Amino acid sequence: MKWFRVLVGGEHVKMDVANERRYMGFFVTRFVNAATSDLARATVIAAVRADPRLDGLILNEDYDPPLFFVDEIDEVSELDVPEGELGFVLFGDENQSPSSAFSPPPYLVIRKGVAFWVENRRLSDWTATPQAFNEGCFRNACLYDIHGDLWQIVRAEFTKQPSFVNTILPWRHLPVRIEIRPRARPAVGDIVAEVAAILESANSFSENLNHKPADILEFLRSATQPRELIQYAGKCP
Repeated sequence: MKWFRVLVGGEHVKMDVANERRYMGFFVTRFVNAATSDLARATVIAAVRADPRLDGLILNEDYDPPLFFVDEIDEVSELDVPEGELGFVLFGDENQSPSSAFSPPPYLVIRKGVAFWVENRRLSDWTATPQAFNEGCFRNACLYDIHGDLWQIVRAEFTKQPSFVNTILPWRHLPVRIEIRPRARPAVGDIVAEVAAILESANSFSENLNHKPADILEFLRSATQPRELIQYAGKCP
């Protein structure tokens, strides 16, 4: 077994700061005894989430989860391992604020010029197959919510590294961690135009739909509210 020093980061962590709920970030260094760096990565996030010093401090709702990630990892000597756990270094997360609250599902997910689909699960429950992930299923993707807000997916990663079995069975769905940032509040017609560009691209997605792209587009253009558009889009594939 080896020792690894792992710098773990947290973002979009809702906390009570001076009697005001704010989004914060943090860094904390953890020392992990594991056979490989991949195993160290797989265990350290769970260890930080379970840290009793965070009990009652993280106030995120289920549909608006915090993001935990490994920023750095290095193999070290056992002599470098301190006797006690190191503290958390907190900082204000300027990219997130309470005014950018994320709506619950459903969401219209749009991969610009490639595909679209409706996701009815909370962001914390999303999954992907290794094959789809490696093909870029979240690349250049946005979420459109029922309030009409458009959110950019800025980072997507598996919650833990796929095992060897999952790499040879690439159709298995594995949990993913999604980081989003607010982008804009476009008109419904602008979102329809994004979908139209996909339907008119004659790519494999538009060719494999159960309905003609022109019929789908006419149907979607009848939507006047974000919720209507999302509901209509969910009936298209």
